[in-house]
Amino acid sequence: MGLSLDLRMGWSDEDLRELSFHQLTEISKRACKIREEKYGRSSKRPQYGTLRRSLRASELRSIFETMRNPAARCAFLTVLMFGLRISELRTIEYWPENRAVRILNEKTDRPPDFMPVVDPLVPMLEHLSDYQRLSPDYLRKVWRAVRSEIPSLDRSYGSARDGRPLYQFGTHSLRHTAVSEFARIVGGDPYRVARFSRHAVEHSIGVQAVYRSYEWEEFERDVRVAFTAPAELFMRLYVNETAAFSSETRQNRI
Repeated sequence: MGLSLDLRMGWSDEDLRELSFHQLTEISKRACKIREEKYGRSSKRPQYGTLRRSLRASELRSIFETMRNPAARCAFLTVLMFGLRISELRTIEYWPENRAVRILNEKTDRPPDFMPVVDPLVPMLEHLSDYQRLSPDYLRKVWRAVRSEIPSLDRSYGSARDGRPLYQFGTHSLRHTAVSEFARIVGGDPYRVARFSRHAVEHSIGVQAVYRSYEWEEFERDVRVAFTAPAELFMRLYVNETAAFSSETRQNRI
């Protein structure tokens, strides 16, 4: 199969597996160019802001040490470890028999995705229903309060269309941090990174390859390598090993 294949044609599993990494990259670039020619680039000012870089380890530590609400802390740890969008926290399900979480895709009509669970997170996920009921608006409020106590993170770089200041670090910074760490572990492979970040397939034809040929066992291994050590560190520092939420926590802290 050559690169002359019409980009509008459907792609079977066999087609994708026959393409080399270089071919997939070139096809992805061509697809992006066609999309840009058709729709153009947006020159609008961002409504919610953008992220310039992911969080450093020292910044993550400062955030979680400053965050006093244990329920919010576990909520943000879950967002961080699975690279979630903040609104996706309320939709995930823990499947202990499969050692995985099921994530609904809020931006696409694709079927739910599954993410492997590293062992240190199991005690926290057993209490998932206790903290995933926290609303996205409440979690954003907690984040803003924590950020205001850390001068190095409480920096704006412009304003949104409605005049609100845009901050370099928001709740979405945790998702970008997780994706960046995973990308580092897999050597920047764009298709493996796409599988972890769960970006919509229609963004790039080449990205389809990862959903069709990246085997679960290989994906699970990569996630384990990337996140077992960070999970062990955060769980040791911030979460009770056997009971993340006592009745006192549920009644008085949430």
